[in-house]
Amino acid sequence: MRSYCRNDSVNHVDLWGLEAGDNRKSLFKTSLGVRGALIIGGAASIGIVVNPNNLWDSGITVSLGIGTGFEVALVTPLNDSAATIIDLASSSADFSNPSSTADIEGVTNTAYASAGIGIASDLDTQTITGITTGSVGGGVYKEVTIAITVGEITESIYNTGAAVINGILNFSGMSRLIGNIEYKELDGIR
Repeated sequence: MRSYCRNDSVNHVDLWGLEAGDNRKSLFKTSLGVRGALIIGGAASIGIVVNPNNLWDSGITVSLGIGTGFEVALVTPLNDSAATIIDLASSSADFSNPSSTADIEGVTNTAYASAGIGIASDLDTQTITGITTGSVGGGVYKEVTIAITVGEITESIYNTGAAVINGILNFSGMSRLIGNIEYKELDGIR
């Protein structure tokens, strides 16, 4: 016996009741950071992610990594302070079609190759994941990415308040009369 939309009618569509098809749109994700290696190197970036399927699952991403290779920032002929900022900044756009921040969080093995503009590829899935700009050379990095979403922040504030009120209601015995406040899950990710 099949379940309608895999029991998830928010993220799937099944017009004829025959088979669940994916109805989710890809995230918009871009980031800006620092990446460089001379045999051994590191990477750090911060990004913006927008989920058109669930705006509560939108926010910022933070990535840190270590790697190996030879990669330096592209030199730009600007005044010293502006050049320093641009020299350190590498940017990337994600083409891997994630549909939730849960798809981009975690540990990845990523290879970058660039001559001012280049490609990023995921070594685990052997796919090209996006474009990268702002550096010359390349490297392989093990990166850890976390996402901090609007839903997580809002949930934390709301659920902390709810826990305090529920504690007071339970301690006073009022919860037997009026019940407890329900906790919220906004971004759809646990």
